[in-house]
Amino acid sequence: MGQLKDGVTLTDIQETNRTIVNSCSFVDGQDTAKYHNYRFLMKSADTRSLYRQFYRLQGVKVTESAHLNLHEWLDKDSLQYNSVLADAIFYYSERAKKEDRLKVCVATQEMKEAAWKYAHKSQIILDGTFGVCDKKLLLFIVMGIDED
Repeated sequence: MGQLKDGVTLTDIQETNRTIVNSCSFVDGQDTAKYHNYRFLMKSADTRSLYRQFYRLQGVKVTESAHLNLHEWLDKDSLQYNSVLADAIFYYSERAKKEDRLKVCVATQEMKEAAWKYAHKSQIILDGTFGVCDKKLLLFIVMGIDED
């Protein structure tokens, strides 16, 4: 978990895990027989559990719908209020009824400055990225052409 907090990639975590298992350093040189009920080698399915734990540490309620988490982060009266995220969101339409769609437009200050520098009175490209997750999510990325 500490590695995820430090921003280490999942591939690096898996490699570290393999190294620890192969060298038996997870037992600090102790008798491995007392660890027979434990599994130390990560399987591919373990990544889901790791990410769920990591998200919980970040304040993401993984059992809640995304729009409920987002509402908590944007509500100034909430203990989960996130001012950095709130500052980056320039359009938000909450999901009040079942048939409503959650709509969020996000741009950091750096993104806004780049948009004015490269895209204003120039060409912008919308990239629709589908299949991001198993939910009904449409993710669009706005791109401008820079000097390169």
